[in-house]
Amino acid sequence: MSIKRGGFLRVFIFALIFVSCGLLGYYAAKSEPLVSGQPGAASEVPAGAAGAEIREGAAADWDYYYMMCAHHVYAHKTADKSMVGLTLTGFRAAFPDVRVVSFAPEKLSLSKSFCCYCPDHFLLKRRGDALAVLRTMTGTAEQEIFMEIPYGPGDIAGDEEPALETGKVFDSLAEIYAYLENVENK
Repeated sequence: MSIKRGGFLRVFIFALIFVSCGLLGYYAAKSEPLVSGQPGAASEVPAGAAGAEIREGAAADWDYYYMMCAHHVYAHKTADKSMVGLTLTGFRAAFPDVRVVSFAPEKLSLSKSFCCYCPDHFLLKRRGDALAVLRTMTGTAEQEIFMEIPYGPGDIAGDEEPALETGKVFDSLAEIYAYLENVENK
């Protein structure tokens, strides 16, 4: 009889954990903002904006979202010349990867996502005979070389080499220097 009770107890505990995880997931998801549908969906833009054209000198407020670190970078710019004269429909056709938050002839509010780290982070990556410190350029997914640190074979501990091939992310240059000091072969 004790075996049956032990089996029942295990099943009961498993079911309790399963239900608890489900409830926890439900409440965690409920507190997160909903992800909107397709970029630039019609319901996101005020009525009457469809026929308006972007004017020269229009303000463009950008919200750049960097998925790897979940950071937002905001920029206030003047609309590019390539945007001037476009209607909402024309803008969406010309810039399909940009989400239109609001659209008016003299002011745009736009959002774009990138699958990389924001410019606040540094990527340390091996490039030939040097370690390159890379940084993402604002409003793009492109990285520029911020600085290069010379190093030779054997300068870094062997178990760290694979990580430097793909790149290691840091929040500051001080963290990079501390890391290099710790992994340096002596």
